[in-house]
Amino acid sequence: FEQVLASVEFRSARVPVISNLTGEVAGAELTTPGYWVRQVREAVRFADCVTTALGRGVETFLELGPSG
Repeated sequence: FEQVLASVEFRSARVPVISNLTGEVAGAELTTPGYWVRQVREAVRFADCVTTALGRGVETFLELGPSG
C-alpha cells in the first residue's frame, strides 16, 4: 500500500480535514504516504473527531464511504 501511495501526487486540503488518527484538524501530514498507511492500520478516533467538529461550530455531519 505504501509503495502504491509513493506514486500518488498529494495536494493540501482546501477545506479543513479532521484526522481520524488524532481527532484534530490535520495539516501537511495529509500529503504524505505515511499518514495514509497509518490511516488504514490504526484505530479510528471517531468520538474525538466529533468533539473537535462540535468545538469548531459544526452542526451537521455527513459520513461518506464505499458502503452503507
